[in-house]
Amino acid sequence: MTTTDTGQLRRELLLEQAIEQKANQLVRLASAAVLKLDERSEMKTSQLRNAVNVAHEEGSFDVIANFIRYKIATQGKAWGTGRESFGHTIIAHLNGPVRAEAEGALAWLEDKHNATQLPEYATLGEDLYRAMMRRYFGYAVRAFAYYEKAGDKAEARKILEGAAHGN
Repeated sequence: MTTTDTGQLRRELLLEQAIEQKANQLVRLASAAVLKLDERSEMKTSQLRNAVNVAHEEGSFDVIANFIRYKIATQGKAWGTGRESFGHTIIAHLNGPVRAEAEGALAWLEDKHNATQLPEYATLGEDLYRAMMRRYFGYAVRAFAYYEKAGDKAEARKILEGAAHGN
């Protein structure tokens, strides 16, 4: 194994550790977003997975937000159209708390693990943010799939409310 390979491996491991530290907060945010859907929503798991695919393929906030705005315009009954709707909540989460969690993870890496010495340090912050956006979407799909398949929607909402509050 060369020094570059070792450095790259260390970078990937530290990146995963930093993201894992923020996983609970991402679960809470994703659960809170799913709670924006009401029983009349026409959202399907496959529609949400399309957003996941965009996050995996493109990865940038602007591209993902553009895709969601398109879905709001063309599938408003699924994504919602109001400022507090599911779609707008996801955009707000990605641009606010998810971005802040990525910045916190980068600060942790810089403080505890000398991140400035890692390979490709210049892109580390953006890599963290993209990975956290993907993780957020994954948690949202899981929370939604649970809600979608639940026989008792009221009970499912209570459980998701607990998850959104860290219970």
